[in-house]
Order: sequence, then structure tokens, then C-alpha cells
Amino acid sequence: MIQILRAGASTRLVDGLGERRRAHLGVSIGGAADRASLAHANALVGNPLTAPALELTLLGPALGFQQPTTFALSGAPFAATLNDLPVLPHCAIHAEAGAVLRLQSSPVGIRAYCAFRGGLQLDIHRPLKKGDILTGANLPASHFHAPPPILGDGHLRVTLGHAFRQPLLQGEYAVSSSSNRQAIFLNGPAIQSGTGSMITEGVPLGAIQLPPSGQPIILFVDQQTTGGYPVIATVITPDLPKVGQLRPQQTVSFSYVTFEEAQALNRS
Repeated sequence: MIQILRAGASTRLVDGLGERRRAHLGVSIGGAADRASLAHANALVGNPLTAPALELTLLGPALGFQQPTTFALSGAPFAATLNDLPVLPHCAIHAEAGAVLRLQSSPVGIRAYCAFRGGLQLDIHRPLKKGDILTGANLPASHFHAPPPILGDGHLRVTLGHAFRQPLLQGEYAVSSSSNRQAIFLNGPAIQSGTGSMITEGVPLGAIQLPPSGQPIILFVDQQTTGGYPVIATVITPDLPKVGQLRPQQTVSFSYVTFEEAQALNRS
């Protein structure tokens, strides 16, 4: 069992599956914002790659271990200490009962993942707070491999929106500080789409909407499942983990790929 001694800016229990195939019911996919980093943390401790773990945003928590455990950190390289001694990401670390893990922040990326051998019960569906108790899931050991994440890259590959015949996302954009797990708001060259009003339609994860302001919005893991703004492009699946690590004021740029190229990149 693990006790939350300090909650941090936003600490959540997440998995790598989310609520798949429920968008038609109005349920967003949820789950980890950076599934690649979650998978890597789980691989380091011998868990299934989608096992529940902690997602830390901007400023990490302090955790008290009530029994021995093995954990690993991945994603943004948050400064971390175990009993006031520095610990490194991307490796499995053993902690004795009574040990305290303190996580701070990172100069690169925005989210870190802390996985524990055996996984965690996904039983708290809100940001964690001081005093919460996390319970192990006792998942069987697995031996899957997941590569370490690549952070700091704000270049996203996208496909064209179904109603558009030419690329509209040109130049560089800056991530707004109002961005969250629902949407990444971008500031940059205003886009005039000329589509006028439209009927509300379903929107996929990673859809890039164009509101009347002309400033694009990337819909993300806690997004609404329908929208009334034009979808001018969609981030390809392999680049979604990058979206989960975008920091406020970070520069974002885009390049277009065909649907066939996107499918090949997804398979690889």
C-alpha cells in the first residue's frame, strides 16, 4: 500500500487502455496522456504495458511506502529522491517499507509516470489528494519490451481533415497555458477555413478543430466526443504521446502525411 503524503499539481491513477469503443456513448477515451511513457515504466517493473500507474503533471507528489515495493519512473525526467537520495528515471528501483519518494518537476515535457511492480488498483477516478491510499493489483509478471520515450519534440505529423483538400496548418504555434487533458489550445497564425456553420459531428482523438478565432485546438484524451467546429487535420496515432508532453509556451509545428503513410507508420 502507498499513501499520498503530498498530492502535487495533478496526480492521477491512469492506465493505457482508457474507455475504448465507447465514444458513441459520449464517453471520452481517457487513460494516460502519454501511453508510450506509461508502457515504458510498466515494462521496467515487469508489468503488462497498459497496467494502471501514476500520471504526474507539472509538479510531482510525495509517496509513503507502507510495504516493500519496486517502482520505475518514465516520461518527463522529474527530479526525484528516495529517502532524500536522488533516483534516476528509466530503471527499476526497490524501496523498503517506510521509505518516502518525493517527486518535483522537469525542464522537459510535462508528465511523468510512476509504475509499481504488480500494478495498482484503478479505483480512484479523480485527481489524487493528500491522505489517499493506493492498493496494489498483484498483476502477474510480464516480459514485454517498450522503448524509452523521446521528449522535447513539438513537431506533429497530421492527416488532412475530410472536408479539406489542402494543408492549412503552416508556420509555428505556441501552446497556451490554458491547455489540459481535454484540449491543447494553440496560439499562432490565424487560419481562415471558410467553411461557415456546420452540423455537429463525431470527433476522433487527436482531431484538430478550427474555432471562429482561427486558432487551432487539438482534442485530447478527456475530449468531448462530438463537436461543431471543422476538423482541419488529425494527429497520427504514433505522435499522440508527444501531445501529452507539450508544455505551456512550447513551439509546435506540423507536417502532413497521407492516410496510407499514417497507416504504415502506425503499423511500424
